[in-house]
Formats: sequence, structure tokens, C-alpha cells
Amino acid sequence: MKRYLNILLISACLALTACDFRYRNVDSGASAEDIQNYMNNVLPLTGQSESLRQMYEDPNTYFYFAQWERGYEPMGPLNAVAPISWNLITGENFSETDLEKVRVYFFHKIYSDETSDDVLVLEYQIAGTSHVKYFSNVNAGEPGFSDGGVFNTLVEGTSGGLVLESYDVAEGDLDADIQLKIYDANDNTLYLGKFSNLEGFSI
Repeated sequence: MKRYLNILLISACLALTACDFRYRNVDSGASAEDIQNYMNNVLPLTGQSESLRQMYEDPNTYFYFAQWERGYEPMGPLNAVAPISWNLITGENFSETDLEKVRVYFFHKIYSDETSDDVLVLEYQIAGTSHVKYFSNVNAGEPGFSDGGVFNTLVEGTSGGLVLESYDVAEGDLDADIQLKIYDANDNTLYLGKFSNLEGFSI
């Protein structure tokens, strides 16, 4: 089921003279049933299948998704959906033109003390073979939001660490649909690209 936060945010914006958040209206072309099917295939490849499924089903988790496939571009071309430094982020050497399919899964579980567990799963297909990169800050215990209301979290994976950042914040947490910017964890001035639009889903 698509998150209904968009409707609530629009209503709140109409009731106020000004809004301090950005509004995105994102359609990934996927239904909740599609997401379940995708995750049935990709989660076992992360080695964290059970914990991620529990996280997804937790009512305190925000889940975001984007996709691109050669010949099927519901969110636009690849260089618009995921204009990222693929080799630096994945730790592998290939050309962007080799990619046949890309899916992005972002899990954001919030706690009452303003900390969060965050997991990024990047699935991509080359020559018919699926590859998965898993990045997590689970149990890091760090606040995810700065005083200025910017979301910022450090996630670690087998190919290195990434800093994820979003300005799409409303009511002290991530908005219904978001953009995630990516920086190198060892040099947070090194910009690695972004996931331009991620659609928010709930159970």
C-alpha cells in the first residue's frame, strides 16, 4: 500500500502560510505485491533475509524503493534514476552500459530517542546475473537528524562505507517520498551521486 503521507502533507501545507519541507510525488511503477515478490528474490542474497523482512514489517519502519530496467523505465532513464559512481559504490569494475536492471531498497526504522536503523540494498543485473550490495548502520545508536533537520546516516558494507543524506524531511522524520544523496564515508566531501527519487511504501 502506498504511503498516505503525501495527502496529509498537502493538507497541512494548505493550512499553513509556508511549508518547510520539499514535496515529491513519486511513482516507481511497482505495487506492494511487486515489492513483496522482489524482496522474496533479493533478500536471501543479502545474508540478512529474516532480519530485513522483520524490519520491513515493523510499523516503525519507513520503506523506500526505486527501479529501472532496460526497456522499462517507469521512473525515467538510468542516469536520472541513479546517477551514481557505480564502481566506487559497488567496489566492482563495470560500465554503466552493462547494467540491465537496477532496484534500490532503503529501510529506515525510527526509535523514540530519535536514533534509527538504516539499511540500503542495491540490486543490479549484468549479463543476466543479479548482484546485491548491502549497507547497514543497524544498532549504531546515532541520531539521524541534524539540528537543521537534515537526515544523515553512515552505512557500512563489504564494499566500504557510505554517508546517506536527505533534505526531504517533514515533522522531524523522512518524508513520504525522498531523494538520497551519497558521499564517501572516508571523505564526506567526495560526492558519489544520488538516488533521485525513492517512493515510500507501507504494509
